[in-house]
Amino acid sequence: MNANVLLECFSATLQADQNIRLQAEVKLRELVATPGFLGACLDIIASEGTAIDAGVKKATAVYFKNRVVKFWSSTDGQKIDADERPVIKERILPVLVHSDYNTKQQLIPVVRILISHEFSHWTGLLEQTGTLLQQVPSGNNISDRDLSQLYTGLLCFSEISRKFRWIQNDERQDELYPIIDSAFPHLLNIGNAIVANAQNITEVSAEIVKLILKSYKFVTYYDLPTPLQSREAITAWGAFHEAVINMPTPEYIATSNLSEQEKCFFQFSKCQKWSIANMHRIFQRYASSTLSKKFKYPSFHEAFMNEFVSRLLQNYLALIEQWCHGKKWISSTALYHLLEFLSHCVSQKSTWHLIKPYYENLISFLIYPLLCPSDTTLEIFDEDPHEYIHVGFDILDEFNSPDIAALGLLVTFAYKRKNTTLNPIVTIIHSELSQLQQQQETLEVAKKKDGILKMLGGISSYIAGFHSPYKDQMESFLSQLVFPNLTSTHEFLRARTLDVVAKFADVEFKNEQSKSMLYQGILRNFDSSQEVSLPVSFESALAIQAFLPQPEFKEVLSQIIIPTMSRLLELSNEIDNDAISVVMQECVENFSDQLQPFGVDLMTKLVEQFMRLAVEINQASNVDVEDFDGDYEDQSEKVMAAIGLLNTMITVLLSFENSTEICLKLEEVFSPAIQYVLENKLDDFIAEIGELMENSTFLLRSISPVMWKNFELLSDAFTSGIAIMYLEELIQCLQNFMIYGAEELRKNQHLVEIFVNIFRMISEGDDNQIGYSELIYGCELSQTFILSLQNQSVHYIPNFIASVVALTNEDKQDKHHVKNTGFDVNVTNVIAASIVYDAPTSLRLLQESNQLHPFFSRWFSLIPQLKRVYDLKLSVLALLSLMSHDEILGQLDSGIVEQMGLKLATLLRELPKAIENLEKKRKNFNEGDFSGGDNYKYGDENDAWENAGSEDLEDILREGEAGALEAGAEEGEHAEGRHEYLNFLEEEGFKLKSSGYFDEEDEPVIEDPLATTPLDTVDVFSVIKDFMLALQSNNAAKFNALFGSLGESDQRLIADIFEVVQ
Repeated sequence: MNANVLLECFSATLQADQNIRLQAEVKLRELVATPGFLGACLDIIASEGTAIDAGVKKATAVYFKNRVVKFWSSTDGQKIDADERPVIKERILPVLVHSDYNTKQQLIPVVRILISHEFSHWTGLLEQTGTLLQQVPSGNNISDRDLSQLYTGLLCFSEISRKFRWIQNDERQDELYPIIDSAFPHLLNIGNAIVANAQNITEVSAEIVKLILKSYKFVTYYDLPTPLQSREAITAWGAFHEAVINMPTPEYIATSNLSEQEKCFFQFSKCQKWSIANMHRIFQRYASSTLSKKFKYPSFHEAFMNEFVSRLLQNYLALIEQWCHGKKWISSTALYHLLEFLSHCVSQKSTWHLIKPYYENLISFLIYPLLCPSDTTLEIFDEDPHEYIHVGFDILDEFNSPDIAALGLLVTFAYKRKNTTLNPIVTIIHSELSQLQQQQETLEVAKKKDGILKMLGGISSYIAGFHSPYKDQMESFLSQLVFPNLTSTHEFLRARTLDVVAKFADVEFKNEQSKSMLYQGILRNFDSSQEVSLPVSFESALAIQAFLPQPEFKEVLSQIIIPTMSRLLELSNEIDNDAISVVMQECVENFSDQLQPFGVDLMTKLVEQFMRLAVEINQASNVDVEDFDGDYEDQSEKVMAAIGLLNTMITVLLSFENSTEICLKLEEVFSPAIQYVLENKLDDFIAEIGELMENSTFLLRSISPVMWKNFELLSDAFTSGIAIMYLEELIQCLQNFMIYGAEELRKNQHLVEIFVNIFRMISEGDDNQIGYSELIYGCELSQTFILSLQNQSVHYIPNFIASVVALTNEDKQDKHHVKNTGFDVNVTNVIAASIVYDAPTSLRLLQESNQLHPFFSRWFSLIPQLKRVYDLKLSVLALLSLMSHDEILGQLDSGIVEQMGLKLATLLRELPKAIENLEKKRKNFNEGDFSGGDNYKYGDENDAWENAGSEDLEDILREGEAGALEAGAEEGEHAEGRHEYLNFLEEEGFKLKSSGYFDEEDEPVIEDPLATTPLDTVDVFSVIKDFMLALQSNNAAKFNALFGSLGESDQRLIADIFEVVQ
C-alpha cells in the first residue's frame, strides 16, 4: 500500500475544518481493508527526520495501536490481513527503537498484545530483546536518546515477564527459568549502575529502573521462581530494592510546584512505589506464617526472615524518621505501601518484636500527621465536595492513599496487639484532644482535631464495646472532648465529628445535657434552613441513621420527620450515593404513619431521581465499540445509588400494606421506572424491579392492567436472555402473576403462552446459563402454572411431565436415599400437581417412560419427610385425585393402593403441626430470623478466641499449647484458645455441611413465611372430610380397601379432624 496516500489521510484528520476531518475518517475506513495498511502505518511511524509532523506520527500510532489491540485475536482475516501478521512482529521492535518517547508509549499495548498471543510462535523475539538489553551506553554524559535501545529492550522484556505473571512454577519453569538465569543478573547490573549514579537520574533512566522492578514483580507475583529463592538472589535483589528507595530525591522533583498527587506520576515516584510493594508482596506471600499459605519454601522463608527482613525493616524505619523530620521525600504511593508493609510486620509474630519499641512514635509522628487533612484536602472540601465525600468518607480499598494505610496501621495495632497498644493509643488521643480543647480553634488546630478524631473513629469498635474497660468513661469523654466540635466554625471539622459520633451510637448516654448536645448537634447540622456544606449534610444523615434505634432520639426526630425526609430527598438528588437511600429507607420504616400522607409525593420524587440516574447509566453504556477510546466514566456509584432508590421505593410501598387505593396509585407512579429498566435491558436493576413488582402484586392480591403491561416487558427480558440470569430473584414475582392473575390467565391464551415459553427457556436453556437452582425454579413455576390454571392446564401437562422425567433420568438418584431437598420435592410436586388435574394422563405418561413405579417409590419415601404446608397439601390432593379414579386403582399394584391410605394418614398427622409452625413464623417474622444467628456475631467478646486477631489464632494453631502460652504472655491469650478455636471450626464445618452449603443439590426446602402459593386458600381438611364421607356412604368396599389397614391412632386422628372441621 502507498504510505503517502495514508499519510495524507492522517494529516487531514488533524485539520481544523470539520468537513475535511470527516472526509479523512471515511477514507481511512475504506483504506483499512487494503492489504498492507498496517505496514504502511509502521512506515509513517518509523520515518526519521522532520518531514512528517510529530502529531501525524502520534495519530498514526494511535490508529495502529487500536487496530492491533482490538483485532489481533480475531479470526476474521478481513480485520488484520494474515500476510501482515509476520511483518508486524518482525518490524515492531525496530520501529519502537526509532520512535520518540510519546510514540513508544502508544505502541506498548501493541507489544503486550503480540507477546500474550504470539510468544511461543514469535521466532527471534528473545534474541532481539536480548540484543537490545546489551546496548548499555558507557561514559559520563549519557543522554536519554542514548538509552533508546536499552529502554526498548526493557519495555519488551517487562512484557515478556508479564506473560508469566499468573502461572505457577511447574507450568512455566521450562520457558521462564532460562530467561531468569540469562537476563536477571544483567538487569540487576543495569539497575545498580543507574542507582549508583542517582544524582544524575532522569525520567528515562528512572523508568528503566521501574521496568526492572516490574519485571521482578511479574515473575514473583503469583509464584516464586526457584532461581530467585537462593540466599544470593535474596541478598542481591533485596539490596537493589533497598538502594532504590534510598536514592536521593532528584532536583526536578524537589523543586517542583506540582501537588503530591501529581508527583506520583513521575517515574522516580513509581520506582519508590515498586521497590517497597515488591518486598511487601514477597514477605506477605512467601515468608509469612498464615494458615492459608499456598506456597511453602522453607529455605527461602528461613533466609528471608533470618538474614534480610530485619535489615529491611530497620532501613524503612530510618526512612520514616527522615520523612517525619522533613529530610526525605517519599511519594504518597510509596508511603502507602510502606505503611502496608508495617501493618503486615505488626500482624506477624516474627516481626512484631522489631516494631514494638517504636510503635508509640509511629502513632504520634507518622500516623497522626498523615490523618490530619492537608491544604489540598481542604481545598477539595470547598471546591469539590462530592469528591471530598467520595475520598474522605466513602472509603474503598482501591484508594491507595497514605491516610487510609495509616488508619489501617492504627487499627492493626489495636486489633492484633490490643493488650500492648490500645491503652497507649487511647492515652495519646485523650491527651491531644485535651490540649487542643484549651487552644483557640485556628485552622491548624482544627486540622489537628480532625486528624485525632479520625484516629478515635478508627479504634471506636475496640473502646465502645460492651466489655470494653473504657465503657463507663465514654460518655464523659465524648461529651467533653468530641461533642463540642459539632458547633465548630470549621465545617470540615463538623463533618468529621459527625462521622465519629455515629460510630459511638451504641454508647448508653445517661446525662440529659450530653444527649441534648448530641441530638441537637446532629439535627442542627442537617437543618435545611442552615447553610451547611454537602459533606456536613451527608454525615448528618448518616448520624441520624446511626442514632435512630435510640428511642429518645427517635422521639425528637419524629417531630421534624417531614422536613427531614424532604432534605434527604434533596440530598439524594445532589449525591449519587446509596447510603442516603438507606437512611431514607430506615426513616420510612420507622415513621411510616407520619409519612403516609406524603407517600405518593415521596414515591414520585424517588422515581424522578431514579429515572435521572437510569438515563445517565443507559447513555453511558450505549457506547459504540468502534468509537470507544478507553475514556470511560465509572458508573458503579450511580448504579449503587439507583439500586438504593429502588429499595427505598419498595420500603415506601410496603408501608401502605393496608391501603389498596394508595398501593394502586403508587403502582402507577413507579411503573415508568420498571418500564424503562425492562425496555432498555438495564440488568443491574432487574432484581430490584422484580421485587417491586412482587411486593405490589402481593399487597394488592391482584394484577392491575398496568402490572400486566409490566409483565409483558418482563417476558421480553426473558426472551432476550437477560432476566433468566436473575431467575432466583424473579421467581416469586412470576408466581404472584400466576396466583393473583389466575382468572385473567384462564381468559387470555397469550399470557398463558408467555409462561409456557419462560418454562421452556428454563428447561431447554443453555447449560452455561441454566444451573441446578434454575431447574428447581422451573419446576416451581410449572407446579404453580398447573394449580393456577386448574383444568385449563391439562393441555400442557405432558410437556411438564416429560421435562421432569428427563431431569429424573439425568439425576439417577438412588431410590433408597430420597431426601427432603429442593430437587426431590419439586420434581415430585410437578407430577403430583399434574395428577391433581389429570391423573389418567399423568400415570400413562409415567408408564410409557418406565417411571411409574420409580415415581411412587420416590413419592412415598418422601412423604414422611415433608414439612412445608404447601408440599403436604399438594400430596394430599394428589392422593385424593388418585383415590377418586376407580380405573387407576384397578391398574395399579395392590401394594401401591394399600399404601395410599397410610400415606394420607401420615400427611394428615404432619399437616396441623406444619400449619401451626407456619403461622408462628408469620407472626414472629422479621428479617433477623434469616441472619446467620449468634454464631456469626461480630465483636462478641465473651469468647476468648474472638479477642485475638486472626494471625494470633494462627500462631496458636501452628505452635500448639506452647505457642498459646507464649502468645498469652505477649497478648493475654488463653492456653485453651487452641482447643476452643478448633472446636469452633469443627462445629461450623458440621453446620455448613448439614445445611447443604457444600452441595446445592442437597439443600433442603425452606418454608418462607411470606411466600404465596396457589394452595393457600385450599382447606384440605374439608376436602378430605367430604371425600371420605362420600366414599364411605357410596362405596364401602373401596373405603375399606383404602383405609381399612389404618391403625387405631390414625383412625382417631381422622375422627378428630372431622370433628374440628365440623
